[in-house]
Amino acid sequence: MRARRAIQTAGALLACCVISLQAAQGGRLAAQQASERPAVYQLADAFTNSSAARNIVLYTWEETRVLEYLRTPIVHRRIESYNYFIADIKANPKATILLTDHVLKGFEAQVGSLQGKVRQVAYYQSQSMFDPVYNQITVYEWLR
Repeated sequence: MRARRAIQTAGALLACCVISLQAAQGGRLAAQQASERPAVYQLADAFTNSSAARNIVLYTWEETRVLEYLRTPIVHRRIESYNYFIADIKANPKATILLTDHVLKGFEAQVGSLQGKVRQVAYYQSQSMFDPVYNQITVYEWLR
């Protein structure tokens, strides 16, 4: 009987310890997530505070949804087709054309390497645990 009670007490203490450790770890992660801006928010911040945003067109993949939600004051367009992209940028020859790495990868899957057509201008990163898909965003300028 004593052995059974000792095992139950030890089990209860072990469970309390595990719960306490999980709560502490969860609290730490929640505080970290609250203080860290997602990469797409960092991207939006960069253009919200930019005075040159008037003459920029940013082509994105899925990031446009967040940029619209945040009311980012830059022209941004969701694009998936390389041919449509080329036609669109020809229609606006004075604009600075930027695109995200997700767009660039999609275009390269369609037409092959575009390495000589772009140069990297910005990089945004956030914790992959909190933002698993868009935790790294690289912005490229299209070279005309």
